[in-house]
Amino acid sequence: PNHFILYKPSEVISGDFYWMQRMEFSTLVAVVDCTGHGIPGAFMSMIGNDLLNQIVLEKNITNPAWILTELHYAVRHALRQTNDLSSNQDGMDVCLCRIDHDGITFAGARRPLYIVQN
Repeated sequence: PNHFILYKPSEVISGDFYWMQRMEFSTLVAVVDCTGHGIPGAFMSMIGNDLLNQIVLEKNITNPAWILTELHYAVRHALRQTNDLSSNQDGMDVCLCRIDHDGITFAGARRPLYIVQN
């Protein structure tokens, strides 16, 4: 054809991602919504994915609440955030589940879990 479709980077990439890690007796699944759109959101996604891998695979943390606690402090450290109101407020909303033979263990950071039956 004689026409081209041009995309701005903000239309192609975003700050939303999912993450999954299978363990010996369980599976961890996260759905993450990072602040920012386009390139800033994608950058936050890369940070979040990398930190989740470090927390679970290197530190061997599998409790969803502990994972989110570690993620919170790691993101603040990576972005050099302080408690100062003028500090960068970038972050991510996370829904994290560990699925095993006993059921589902959930932890959420500004994201709820809905259970629908029947």
